[in-house]
Order: sequence, then structure tokens, then C-alpha cells
Amino acid sequence: MQTYDPQDSRAFRMTVRWILAGAVIGSVTGVMAVTGIIPGDQAAAVSGIVIKAGIGIIVLMIDILFACALCQPVIRGYIEKHGRQTKGVIESVKEIPRPDQLGLDEWVRKALFSFTVKYHAGAKEYSKEFPPTPLTSRQALYPLSCEEGQEIPVKYLEKCPKLALLDSDILKNAQNTENKKSRMFFLMVPLIMTAVYIAAVVPLPNSNTLSYGV
Repeated sequence: MQTYDPQDSRAFRMTVRWILAGAVIGSVTGVMAVTGIIPGDQAAAVSGIVIKAGIGIIVLMIDILFACALCQPVIRGYIEKHGRQTKGVIESVKEIPRPDQLGLDEWVRKALFSFTVKYHAGAKEYSKEFPPTPLTSRQALYPLSCEEGQEIPVKYLEKCPKLALLDSDILKNAQNTENKKSRMFFLMVPLIMTAVYIAAVVPLPNSNTLSYGV
């Protein structure tokens, strides 16, 4: 069993890159304004554009991530209906415990479990790290094993074997329950963020410029 390290996450590394890129662009703009390469009024305009574009990119990335989360149940349903089952072998398991559960016995404490599983599709062997399970415990997952080397059923698409899911009724039922709880959250958050960004960026018409019939 491995302990989860947030720095292993691809999303974490991508977010760090975007933050660093924004810091570099902002610093370069500030230096150019201070040294006089860009006049003060133009520097303010450029800074405003950079800030708005940077925030817009972040909002767009969040919208895409939430859209992907909303699409996951559809993809899983398609694999469930059209996929082919095979036997997989657990290569590793990352446990992401809930902070207030750390002192409890590992059998009952609530955690997320991320399985890396090796499976065969046709004549090829694949290894995939599956997304973390919903918050659960080893006791709730039983008889599904969380130990390395144990077999676990996998279902994959023949045309794209990397599109696969863990074909366990326990995991699928837990995931379906979680999807029902979080669907509205994943739908409303990006809509609200996008609406707030548009309202902040798009200027309102000046009432003094509106002409009314005399």
C-alpha cells in the first residue's frame, strides 16, 4: 500500500506549470513597464489584458475539467455495455485517507483508493492507473481485495483497450451513488464561475450614452 502524494498528480503538475507561466508573464510585463519599454498607460492596458486572459484560461481549464467529470458516467456506461471483460492483476494501490480518519484501523477508516492494474487485451498487455474510488473503506469494499498481486475484473473497449473500468459491482454501485450526489455540483460550479467571469470582463453600457426619445 502506497501513501498518496499530491505531487504525483498530473493535474497538480499542470496547475503548477500554469501558475509559473502566469507569474513569468506578469513579471515580464511589470519589468517592461518599470524600465520604460512599455509606456505607463500602455503597460496598464497590457497588464489588464494579461490578467483577464490569464483568469479566462483558468476558468476555461476548470470548465473543461468539470465537463470531463460530467462525461465520465457516459463513458463508463458505454464501456459497461460494449466492453469485453478480462482478468486484471493489481500492481499497486494508493490510499488517500480522510484526515480525521488517520488514527483509525485501516480496515474501517474512510479513504479513496486508486488502483493500478495490469491486464491483457488481445495479444497486448496494458497497465492503467484508474481514478480514485469514492470515499469508502476496506470493510465496505470486501470481498474486493486492496492488496498487490490480487486479481480484479476489468472491462475494456476492443477498439481502444486503454478505455477500461474496474468491473466490480461494489465499485460500480459506489460510483453510481457518488455520481448522483455530485451531478448538480459539477454542473453548477462551472456555470457560476463562467457567468461571474463574463460579468466582470464585459463592461456594462454607460447609462449616459443611452439615448431615449425626447
